Amino acid sequence: MVGRPPAAGKVSRSSNLAASAWALRLSPEATAPVCPTVMLPDAMSESRAAPRRPGCCAIVGLTAKLLEADPVVQLVILALIVMSVISWAIIVRRFLVLRKATAQSVTFLDRFWATSSLEEASGELKKYPDSPVAAAFGAGYRELVRINEVEAQPGHVPMGGTVDNVGRALRKAASESLTRLERTIPFLASCGSAAPFIGLFGTVWGILRAFQTIGEKGTTSIADVG
Repeated sequence: MVGRPPAAGKVSRSSNLAASAWALRLSPEATAPVCPTVMLPDAMSESRAAPRRPGCCAIVGLTAKLLEADPVVQLVILALIVMSVISWAIIVRRFLVLRKATAQSVTFLDRFWATSSLEEASGELKKYPDSPVAAAFGAGYRELVRINEVEAQPGHVPMGGTVDNVGRALRKAASESLTRLERTIPFLASCGSAAPFIGLFGTVWGILRAFQTIGEKGTTSIADVG
C-alpha cells in the first residue's frame, strides 16, 4: 500500500525551520564568544546602597526609644543627665581651683623663705590671691601688727595672749580658705547619694510598666512589651 505524500504546507514549514537553524549556526554573532558585562566602580557604587553606620543607627534608635518612653522614665533620665552634667562641671572647676591654689602656695612659700622680714613677705600677698597659705600668713601678720600697735599705746597694760590671738587668726583664715576650696562639693555628695536611688526607681518603674503591658497584650515578646 503506497502512503500518501506529505502535505505541501508541512513540507514548506519544515524546510523553513531547517534553513533558519542553519543560518543561525553560521551567523558570526551566534558563534562569537559572549563577554560578561563589567560594571564600572561608579556604576557599582550607584547601584549598591550606601552602608548604614551602626553608631548613627544606634543613636537614632535610642533617641526614638526615649521619645516614646513613659513620662516618668523621661523625667528620671532627664534628672540623671542634669545631675551628671553639673557634677562633671563642678569636678573640672574644683580641679582647676585646687591646682591654681597649690601652685600659688608653693610659689609663695619659696618667696616667703627668700625674704628677710615679715613686712617684706606681706608685700607679696597681693600676687597670690588664691593661695590658702598666703591667706593664713596675711591674717596672722595683720593680727600681730594690730597687737603691736595696741601695746605701743601709752598707758597700755600688757595682758599677754599674743600667741593665742595670732593662732586664732590663723585658724580662722584656714577655715575660710577651706570653705572656699570646698564650695559646691556638698552637691557632689548629694548627687552621689541620690543618683543610685533615682536610677533604681526608674528601673522598678520600667519593670512595672513591662508587666502591665504583658498583662494587657498577653504576650512576652520584647517587640510587643517594648
